[in-house]
Amino acid sequence: MFERGANCSLIMLESGEQATIDIEATVSCKCSSNTLEIRLKRHTEVLLVHQRDGSVDIIGSQKTPPFPIPHILLKDIGSFDPHNINPLLQLDPVLCKHISVIIDSKAAEERVPGPLYISL
Repeated sequence: MFERGANCSLIMLESGEQATIDIEATVSCKCSSNTLEIRLKRHTEVLLVHQRDGSVDIIGSQKTPPFPIPHILLKDIGSFDPHNINPLLQLDPVLCKHISVIIDSKAAEERVPGPLYISL
């Protein structure tokens, strides 16, 4: 079963669907490479929402197609432009904005120069 981490967020996608994303961001070592590595994985859960009380049960998972680009390296994280991530990831714009915020905040928190590894 898919475990949700501390950075798990529920967001509303541009399509109107809701998505839960779990973002794990760690700095492996501090060096002058200043590189951001993003690894993308998909996991879809099948949920049962009870009409009587609105409670939700996870009843299984579905096979999900991989992202068009499963692995991305962004060089020079110090000059990271959050507006450039949407074309790279080919994802929903709302999701890309959320990912960009996580990248910016984690890089600032860790005082990157990276490499900063992010798993989604």
